[in-house]
Amino acid sequence: MTFTGRVPQEQIHEYYAAADIYLQTPRIDNMPSSILEAFASGLPVVSTEAGGVPAMLTHNVHGLLAPVGDAERVAAHVISLLEDAALTERLTTAAYGSTDSLVWEHVRGRWVALYRGLLNPSVMAARERAV
Repeated sequence: MTFTGRVPQEQIHEYYAAADIYLQTPRIDNMPSSILEAFASGLPVVSTEAGGVPAMLTHNVHGLLAPVGDAERVAAHVISLLEDAALTERLTTAAYGSTDSLVWEHVRGRWVALYRGLLNPSVMAARERAV
């Protein structure tokens, strides 16, 4: 384990490439883009169920989740990844595949539709009824 401190943006990819597992154990987090960066880098992810993390990472599909503060479960998940190559491959393949829908060419259209809907309240009302 290496504590590097702040890393310049243009060097971050080097740290993902050198890692075997992406581990984060926040108690509070919104939507950490570092999880998506780990997915795109082909790293298996272990995280806590803090904040928006479960909206990004489905347990046993894209990575492994543990309850906040449960160090034993986090450790067990890391050991699972180290001992089970098939599990690691399944998780990293699904996680990497999920990043396809997050590239700008796909996201842009959704943002434009959202903003257009905000300009036209009847469109937003129809969307809310559909959900």
